[in-house]
Amino acid sequence: MHVIDAEIEVKWGDGEVAYPQIEIVYSYSPGCRARINYDEHDHPAEAAELEVMDVTLTQDDGLNPDAKQLMAWAEEWLHGDGYYKACEEAEGDYGD
Repeated sequence: MHVIDAEIEVKWGDGEVAYPQIEIVYSYSPGCRARINYDEHDHPAEAAELEVMDVTLTQDDGLNPDAKQLMAWAEEWLHGDGYYKACEEAEGDYGD
């Protein structure tokens, strides 16, 4: 398990923007590089896999999200803007 802090940008109908902060606990499975075997089949690269295990609201910025919304924010951030940062953090936990 790995832990990372994230600031989420939330926009709503009247054009206002809030920046709540969340702490994400996630699992990390490293991917693998592409391998070329000239006498057998090639193996394409596989991306690292990240899965949200838990999420905690650490700063609400005036919002009151429920657990489902927190999980949606965490999933979106972890598989979007935060993907590479989360991979780097997890790899650093292993001492790589």
